[in-house]
This record gives sequence, structure tokens and C-alpha cells, in this order.
Amino acid sequence: MTSRSEPLVSGLHHRLAAQLIEQLRQGDAPWQRPVRSNSRLPYNPHNKRRFHSVNLVALLAQSREDPRWMTQQQAARLGGQVRPDERGTLMHCWQFSEQQPGQEARALTHPRLATAVVFNAEQIDGLEPMPAPQTDHLDGYRQVEQLVRASGATIVYTEKSAHYEVGSDTLHLPPRASILPEPAQAARSLRALARWGSHKQRLGYELRAPIGSMAAAAEELHLAIYVMLCAHDFGLAIPRTPRIEMCDAWVSLLERDPLVLGRAATDAERVRAFLLQGNYQEQRREALVSRNRGTAEVRSMDEKPKQYLAVPYVDRHRAGALGARWDSVAKCMYIGQNGDPDALAQWLPSQSNMPRSSNAREEFAEVLRNLGLEVTGAHPIMDGRRHRLKAEGDRGRETAGYYVGRLDGIPNGFAGNYRTGQQTPWSARGLARSPEELAELRAQAAQAAADRAEARRKLERLVAERVQARIPDLQPLRQSSPYLVRKNIIPTPGALVVSKLNGRDPDWWPFTGWPCRHGTICLPARDARGRLWTMQYIDPDGAKRFEPNGFKRGCFHLIGARELGSASSFVIAEGYATAATIHELLKDPSVAVIAGFDSGNLLAVASGLHAAFPLKPIVVAGDNDQRLLHRPPHINVGLEKATAAAAAVRGVAITPMFPRDSEPSLTDFNDLASFGASYRSAIARQLRGALALAKQQLHSIIVERQRTLSRGARS
Repeated sequence: MTSRSEPLVSGLHHRLAAQLIEQLRQGDAPWQRPVRSNSRLPYNPHNKRRFHSVNLVALLAQSREDPRWMTQQQAARLGGQVRPDERGTLMHCWQFSEQQPGQEARALTHPRLATAVVFNAEQIDGLEPMPAPQTDHLDGYRQVEQLVRASGATIVYTEKSAHYEVGSDTLHLPPRASILPEPAQAARSLRALARWGSHKQRLGYELRAPIGSMAAAAEELHLAIYVMLCAHDFGLAIPRTPRIEMCDAWVSLLERDPLVLGRAATDAERVRAFLLQGNYQEQRREALVSRNRGTAEVRSMDEKPKQYLAVPYVDRHRAGALGARWDSVAKCMYIGQNGDPDALAQWLPSQSNMPRSSNAREEFAEVLRNLGLEVTGAHPIMDGRRHRLKAEGDRGRETAGYYVGRLDGIPNGFAGNYRTGQQTPWSARGLARSPEELAELRAQAAQAAADRAEARRKLERLVAERVQARIPDLQPLRQSSPYLVRKNIIPTPGALVVSKLNGRDPDWWPFTGWPCRHGTICLPARDARGRLWTMQYIDPDGAKRFEPNGFKRGCFHLIGARELGSASSFVIAEGYATAATIHELLKDPSVAVIAGFDSGNLLAVASGLHAAFPLKPIVVAGDNDQRLLHRPPHINVGLEKATAAAAAVRGVAITPMFPRDSEPSLTDFNDLASFGASYRSAIARQLRGALALAKQQLHSIIVERQRTLSRGARS
């Protein structure tokens, strides 16, 4: 449900973005202007507090000399009068708690938007002139040096300009004599220190976005705002920094997502507070929670798991006053950061009420059979983990069925069939509970889910480290193999193969928990940021496996050794053979061809790439699972998944069109290419046409958003 406050906030950001776009085109945005040693950031003289985040940027964009801003009523209290023809600037902030007179502050169930119109002292008559502060700019440089030394960072002095190296986690700075008299060197030192503080081991930022991407432009924006804040804090006289090379990227970023300005300003404030206050652990936890609020999957967090509470509805205000907080995802309260564990212990869930329905397992098994899965042996295993089962139509070692069953709280789970595309949730029936018992069960289920998620994240990180350590023992795939011959594809850069190990030529390698034979193809699977998470193994006979317990959602294998940031567009296919065929037929090194591994992963891969590179067109080359139309539920899974993925990123979906007399088992572009040279040429034409259409659609979207911004600026 959309909040009534959201249109107001969106309108404010759109108008501010339009104003800043014009200033960027003139090289006069707030973070591009020169900073004088005696200048101050905008503040309210009534309460002596300065403005923060996007409000601060909005006031700086007004280009006023006087830093004092206040409401009309506050001006009257200071003996001033706003001139009748002056126009104020709208400020806004979110309130997450409220406090009545004589009562303790309590958290609000829904954040509340507060707004105010402020005027600059230059728009007000009757105010006393502001005395110019006396600042020693050399003292400001000494403070920068002291800040760097007090940070605890490993410093390497060099004759080069200041910078931060992520791999070694070290700050590289010029000698002290080069910092003190040189404003630009001081600014670069602050910038390098901000990158050090933003490291994933401190504030949790990656800061490794590919050069030229929108994510890199957002990183540069929050670093530029941070340097501007510190220049005012320390009284540094920093010259004009237009950053011409970044102007176009910042303009595109603001045109595409005006709300990014608020996030960048908030990130800059957070880095500043982190480095000035030194409260590293607390700041890092708050940063991670703030940036990941509402995110479905988070793979870089390691904060302490939540302790959930069984709070009945009637006790919610009393628990909130003691520091309990609401988890909107788990639908349950937990002990907040400042909560009193002893006082909240009365609502800790007990394990005695955990239901263990004897019929729950049989009920879930019937759900699995209705999905076309073969339930044998000890299945279903109700341990909260993902398990695979054979489905109707599976051959050999294929297991297209999957399920997760849980007995914590009310027995529940979900199951699906990759072959038919069906997925269904499940919850045990016939368990009538009182409100207190339901609160207890929700808390138990939420706590168990949090514990499982934490254990899963730790295991996935260990798997990623294991895969990374294994790569040096593999060889680049340069020669053909039985699988490549059968698929009629050539070796591709980026693929690896199991070969000689310590001079030996093994028949198999006990390498993933099962025999991995000589000649097995290994495909590293990375996310859109380039981080390696898991690996797919293709045996010479075509059997495919993934690294056990690895994280695969949104990960993919890039065909070719190029960087994603330098690609002009993306083509996403399901399997490796299909992607290799497309790469060979396109013969365009500027197009990055990607293997998403299966149809269920196409949406996650496309969404991840679109989030990292929103200005690059995407084509999804799905499979044509025509054989599935002849059996229930009569769904062409490959076509539907490809269409959904393309629609989510405003891309184009294509599938192969087979001759009428072709075998129903043929599904992908690799199968279609086997019909001969004429079909291979047709595939290349289809791909080039889809890429041209995707570029045209993306251009139309950008033009329409520019028009919307222009209309918003005029209004």
C-alpha cells in the first residue's frame, strides 16, 4: 500500500534533481563549488543545529552566502520579519518515535512525515548581521592529518597522490609536507579515508562498482558530498572541483533515479560520523540495517541475529516502551538495539508450545505428490533445509522437484517443480490457537527462521571461499571435450576445466563431494558486483552439478573475459551451451553474453544486472519448452520466465522458433543452431534485431523521464 506521504517526498526529490541537473551542466552543483576557509554549512540559529542529508543539499543548491535558515515563526522570535515577496524552501524529515509530555518516547508503528518551510537570513529583515568566523586553514589541514592518523588505518607514504587500495586495505598518502600547503591533496586524502571507512569490514559498502556504471556514479556522488562536508567542518579552503568527467554520469543518475540524491547524502553523513566519532561497530550496524531495509536477499551482513519475542497484540505498546521493535518481514517483535533484555524476558518464546503435528508430515507429502514429485525414502524431511526430489519426466540423475519443510511454529513450507514451473506454499491445517499462542508461535518461527538464515549465510560464505581457493588448481578451457563436441560449440574464455593435478592426470577428482572426472568443465558463478559465490560443473557426459550449499540466486557465468562495465549491452541465456552458441554467432565483443544456468534464475540475474547497470539494454534469450504444453499444467516455462525477466528490466525477450516437424525435446538456441548454417544466420539476425529494439526501448524510457523531470521543474 502506498503511503500518502510518498507523492510529496517524490515531488520534492524530483524538483531538487531537476535543479541540480541544471547546475551540474553548468559545473556549479554544491559539491563542485569552491569552499572558503571561513564558510559554514546551513544551520538553524534558533536551535543551533545544522541541516542534514537531502535537506542540506537542497539549501546549498540555493547558492546563498548566509548559512542561517529558519521558519517564519523562528525569525519573529529572533526579531526578524520575512519579506512579503520572498519564497521559502520546503524541508522534510521522517519521525520514527513520538513523546507526549510526562511520558517516555515510544516508537511509531508507521513513520510520520514532518515538513517545514524555511527562509534564509538574506530573505529576512531585522536580523543582526552574522559575524565572519575566524579560521586558520593550516589548522584545518592539521586536523585532517590527525583524523587520518587516529583512524587506525594502515598508512603507506608515497610520492603519488592520495588513494585507497581495496585489496591490501591500505591508505596511500603523500608525505606530510605535501599535504599541509596543498588543498587538493587534503581533499584527496579525505576521499581516500572515506573509501577506507566505507570498506565492507567497517561500514559495509563494497565500493567496487565497475567504472562507468550508475553504481560507480552513486559512489562518486556520496564521496564528493562527504569531502564537501569535511571541508566545511575543518575550515579547509578547497578550490573549485568541477569533476567534468563525472558530470554526465551524475546527470544520467539523477534523471533515472532522483531519490539517489537522498541516499548519497545520507551515506556521506554516515561516513563522516563514522570517522569523526570512531564508534565503528555501532555505525556499521546502523548503516547495514538502514541500507538493507526492505531488501529480500543480503549476502554481506554479519550483524548479531535478532532475538524475537512472543508479544500479544494488547501488550505491544508496553513492550515497545521497553525497547522492543517490530520486524515487518517476520511480523513479530524483537529486542531492539537499546532494549532492556531483562524487562523483555517475560515475552521470550518457550519451546514447550512448539507444535509437532503427527499429520503435518503426511499432509506435506500429499502436497508434493500433487506437484508431480516422487516422494520416497525419508522424504519429506522437515528440517527447514532445501531438498530435491525426482519429478515426472526426469531422466537419469535429474531432480526437478524441490521443497522446504519446517516444524517450528505452525508447520509450514513450500515446494515446486522446475519442470512445470509450479510452486506452492503450505501451512498445516486444523491448528486453532488463542492470540497468545499465535504470538508465541510467530516468535518461535521468526527466531528459527533468523537462526537458519544466519547459518545459511555463514555456510554460503565458506563455500565461496572454498571455490575461490580451488580456482588456481583448474586450467583454462582451451581444447574441445566430449560435451563441447556434442553441443557443437567451441571453448570460451572464462570457462575452466579439471585437468592435471600436481602433475597427475586423474580419472576423477573427489572435489565437490562426488567424483569429478578429468575433463569436467567448471563455470565460475558471480553476482553483478563480480563476487564469486559458487561454481557449476558439467561432466563429459553432460551431467550438471553446483557446488553443494552455494549461493546461486542472481549469480551467472560471463562468456568471455571482458568486464561487465565495458559492455554495451547484455544477452542473458539459460544454459552454458546456449550462451556459448549466442556468443559465437553474434561475433560482437561489445555484447556481454551471460549464462544464467536455469529459467528460475533469469529474473534474479536480469534484475541484478539492471540495478548495477541501469543504462545498458538487456535481451533475455529464453528456452522454448514446447513439450510442456502437452501435459499439465500446460505452461511453456522457458517462454514465461524469459518474458517475466525482460518485463522486469524493460528489456526484450526472444525464444527459438523450431520447424513444425522438429522433435519436441528441442528447446534452446543451441538446438536450433544444429539445423544448419541458414538457421545459425537466422539466429544471429534475431539477436541483432532484439538488441536494436532493446536499445530503442531504453532510449524512449530515458527521454520520457527527462520530459517528466522537466514538467516537474516547471511546476
